[in-house]
Amino acid sequence: NNKDNKNVFDKEKQLNVPEQLTDFFTIVKINLRRKKMDEIFDKVYNYVMSKLYNKIYPKKLNDMDVKLYSKVQSLSWIEPNHIMKNIDNYNFELVLPDITRYFNYINIEKSPKKKIENMKNIFASINKLLSFSQKRLIGVDDQMPLLNYIFIRAKPKGMYTNLEFMELYMGDKIKKEEGNDLVQLKTIRDYIYNLTASNLINVSKEEFEQNCKKEIET
Repeated sequence: NNKDNKNVFDKEKQLNVPEQLTDFFTIVKINLRRKKMDEIFDKVYNYVMSKLYNKIYPKKLNDMDVKLYSKVQSLSWIEPNHIMKNIDNYNFELVLPDITRYFNYINIEKSPKKKIENMKNIFASINKLLSFSQKRLIGVDDQMPLLNYIFIRAKPKGMYTNLEFMELYMGDKIKKEEGNDLVQLKTIRDYIYNLTASNLINVSKEEFEQNCKKEIET
């Protein structure tokens, strides 16, 4: 299902800008204070990336983005107890407005770095929700069902193109934790895209298809 999305960006336009900028500023840093240099680097990086964004980023959602958003819309009827057990432990309204806003920022920000920051905010909000709900270690098994449901509720746009853009232009400069978050978010995106009745709790195939059809028609 992901093959259609591999050529979203023109290969001839892909420049290793983060690496080139980093090499340049590493040399210049010798003559400037680190804090001052970091501020200059961030401003120039954001400026350059915004210019690149305007030139290479698709002007409209690609086919996979449209299909994913349509699928998410059709799943609006899904309740938390369709996805996970012990749902009473979680107060989704505590974090849902913030997470929805962060997803929106990922879609509208031009800098991959800014997009990454908002992705980190999403996972921080999930950890906040978990910490309020239970006193135990927070792992992927806890995060995944929550994010699956919140992804549906947030209805983010452009998640195929945005996540590819983030991965492509952060490149090797992305930190390990951020890389893990990105992989996890891509996994959730693909899970939702391929979601069927068999992935839900106590939902028949007939009920799934009827409810999805109803949401599409309304």
